[in-house]
Amino acid sequence: MRYIIKQTGLRLIRETKKVLVVPEYIFLIFAVSFGTLFLFLIPPMQVPDEQVHMYKSYQTSDGLLWPTAKVVNGEERYGSEIPKNLVSFEQDFRNPVAGNPEATMNTDLYEKYLKTPLHRRDTKFITNEAANTYSFILYIPQAIGISTAKIFDASPLLLVWLGRLGNLIFWISIMMLCLRLLPFAKWAFVVLALNPVTLMLAVSLSGDVSSIAYAYLFTTLVFVLISTTDSRRQRKIALLLLAVSSLVALSKPTSLALLPLMLLAPYTVLNRGKIKAYSIGIVTTGAVIGLGVLWNLLISHMARIAAHIQMPGADPSGQLRAILVDPAYALEVVIKNYITVDPGTYGDAVLSSYMGVFGWLDTYLPLWVQILYIIVLGMAILYQFGRGPVYRISYKLSFLFVYLVILAGSILAMYLNFSPVGSGRIGGVQGRYFIPGSAVLLGIFNSSRKLITNYSKEYLTTIVMGTAAVLCFAAVEIARRYY
Repeated sequence: MRYIIKQTGLRLIRETKKVLVVPEYIFLIFAVSFGTLFLFLIPPMQVPDEQVHMYKSYQTSDGLLWPTAKVVNGEERYGSEIPKNLVSFEQDFRNPVAGNPEATMNTDLYEKYLKTPLHRRDTKFITNEAANTYSFILYIPQAIGISTAKIFDASPLLLVWLGRLGNLIFWISIMMLCLRLLPFAKWAFVVLALNPVTLMLAVSLSGDVSSIAYAYLFTTLVFVLISTTDSRRQRKIALLLLAVSSLVALSKPTSLALLPLMLLAPYTVLNRGKIKAYSIGIVTTGAVIGLGVLWNLLISHMARIAAHIQMPGADPSGQLRAILVDPAYALEVVIKNYITVDPGTYGDAVLSSYMGVFGWLDTYLPLWVQILYIIVLGMAILYQFGRGPVYRISYKLSFLFVYLVILAGSILAMYLNFSPVGSGRIGGVQGRYFIPGSAVLLGIFNSSRKLITNYSKEYLTTIVMGTAAVLCFAAVEIARRYY
């Protein structure tokens, strides 16, 4: 009997060691376990703007792919009919906790809205330009969960939980696909995908989840395409890349900056001469970018309404004219906000909000935990050197340039829409806006020389344990904040 127990124990230890060195297994274990924990630990409506995403998700589940236009108080507004009990649910769970670190959740609300019927036909018109500027494709996973809840006539709380679960399952599935396809940097991708802020978004109703997923999948396919020499596989990946690029084009406007990476694909994909192949590539890429531009033109009126509501007095056109008239001053504003970080500016919070701020920007991971995450990510990046393909310098410069364009585009968008004309401060920029493009940076860090050669298993175990520690501390901080 002792022999059997000993052998079983040794077998379990061996199997555990095998799992610890397989990035796909580690990601799946952490994403499912911590994702499920976060889903129920983070109260409904306690993720930035989750209420507007909930209304858009419900609208999508009703098959309404374009919002309804109505005149409200003499102004044209865009929205949809939402069950009154769902509106009450949103207001009760959001207020007064959101943005108020001193307030904790009233746990009685869970029991109340678990028993409260939805009453789908008792509705009211809710204006929602902020979320309706995004395409419905970003809300399909949530809408599937919500539609499932409707079949069973679920309560508002169950409806939101199922919508969140749909988002989580979608995110995990896309990340697993990326890990299976990636030709290198799998450990760095695991740490990147398990960014605590990304996980927070993945268990919410936010459309940001799909935006991140499509951007990561697009970047992964670009890496695969420029790494393989198998022409048959190249053509299959190229077709998939083209389909995903359309989804990226209909995501956030800054994601359009990723699309020119399609031109890095080898000309052998088309089995044509260089000039003809790249001509086709330019036309195809231009068409996909045109799709994104067309969408943004269609929703431009709603975007102006949303900007005016969120920041009264904002004048994007006037701000753009001011930048063009005095670009030197605009550059000075960027330097003061994000390089020297002068007093009264917001740039010092961007890195922190990339991986360490939860809720309505009112719940912070301790600084040392944020530093731990950066160290673990750095370790994972170092591990990929000498393991996998090595990209030419022109590719690396392309990856860096694209990410800088995404940074500049996000900052410009906030300066145009959320800052008074000529303001010295750029308001509204959050680190989570830069998550979708961050995977492209992985393509920069590779070489033919291994930097980590000895104690490889112990090194990977440190990465795994460090990632687990960051997520555990994040869960503790969330629990302390809300309960």
